[in-house]
Amino acid sequence: MTYEFADQLGPFGRFDRPLSASTVVLTEDENPVDLDFLQTVTASVIRPDGVEVDGIDVNGVASNFSASVVADTIKVTWPTTSVLLDSGVYQLKLRLNDSESVLSPFVVEEQDGWHTLTSARREWPRCPVEDDVQLWELLAIARVQCLSYAEELETNAVPLNFKTAQLVQARNIWNASIADPTGDSSGEFSFQPRPMDWHVKNLLRPRRGFPVVS
Repeated sequence: MTYEFADQLGPFGRFDRPLSASTVVLTEDENPVDLDFLQTVTASVIRPDGVEVDGIDVNGVASNFSASVVADTIKVTWPTTSVLLDSGVYQLKLRLNDSESVLSPFVVEEQDGWHTLTSARREWPRCPVEDDVQLWELLAIARVQCLSYAEELETNAVPLNFKTAQLVQARNIWNASIADPTGDSSGEFSFQPRPMDWHVKNLLRPRRGFPVVS
């Protein structure tokens, strides 16, 4: 049996501590799962570096995840101290009856001046990327490419032209993946960096005019 989460979690911000429990509905072949079979359920997160965390210890006081079945949903209560210490793609892991595990990826963002999922969707008319993880990966790849090509930033502030270039390049990568998708048999895309066009390059390194000598 292959169970999935019915809905995406998050996105969350770095150092967020969700105060309300996350309500999880499991599906199988897109149909809700009857949880009468479920005797025990535990929760943890897998960090971007692959380390699994089921709680956190602060000054000798432990704060852990807890999970319980309520009707046909699973309520996950988060630790009272944040376990979301880095930005990136995490996975919430539910272990059912001490045997089968169900994973659901979610995004943790940092407010650092570059595009967030919300700002990207706001400025990308009719954004076709509904999956948070896919959009985060697009923005991350585009950001790396922009920083690699652009002149070094003199301050920590991200210029508007850099932010605009990031989104334009992310859209270009998405469009290229649609035109020539690669991935596994499930149809999932594997995003690859693509060469920057003149528009993106000019945003990152604006052409400067030269004085005309008459």
